[in-house]
Amino acid sequence: MNYVHRDIAARNCLISENGRTCKLADFGMAHEMQKQTETGEYLYITDNTKDMIPIAWTAPEASTSRRPRIYNEKSDVWSFGVLLWEIFTRGACPRTTYVHLYGHLFMEDFHVLMHGFAAQIIEHTASGNKQGLAHVMKQRAFLNGDFWKWLLSQEHASNYLPKDQLARTYQSEEIYQIMLSCWCYDQRQRFFFKRINQELSILLYNHNAN
Repeated sequence: MNYVHRDIAARNCLISENGRTCKLADFGMAHEMQKQTETGEYLYITDNTKDMIPIAWTAPEASTSRRPRIYNEKSDVWSFGVLLWEIFTRGACPRTTYVHLYGHLFMEDFHVLMHGFAAQIIEHTASGNKQGLAHVMKQRAFLNGDFWKWLLSQEHASNYLPKDQLARTYQSEEIYQIMLSCWCYDQRQRFFFKRINQELSILLYNHNAN
């Protein structure tokens, strides 16, 4: 079976009493993926852009307000990268991170802004304010697409969830590079879970060996 979880986060992880077993829980947002005839990929595609989603944990292709939203293994990989960041910051909340965008734009306010633009568009259209309408449309288009490309470019990738927030004892460049690989804007460049498992296993082996 091919399912996408869509809500991988620290809040949905169950840890055994001895601390050696971790299980992913809360499958309320999980959905079966369908094999695409042309590409052979397994995807879950939805035109519903009104669902509440965990925006700070959600990949760009699945968080856009444009249709459709596309989920697959790589969108869960993005969320897993955020989960790693939560773990190695000892529970910091990714919602509180921000980027410099028309002042300071908090990630948790992303959808609020998008829906706010709709009201502004109606207002400017009704009043005939073409200049105001053009400005709002430009901002909205940027947030819908180029925002993510800008944020996750090589220059700005560390602005998403910065390394300096990792706990001092866990500021491993190798771990952070795995996180960054999960946050590639182009999902084709993200690791599969199999590769992530291999990379983490190597790091664990080297850590125990030392």
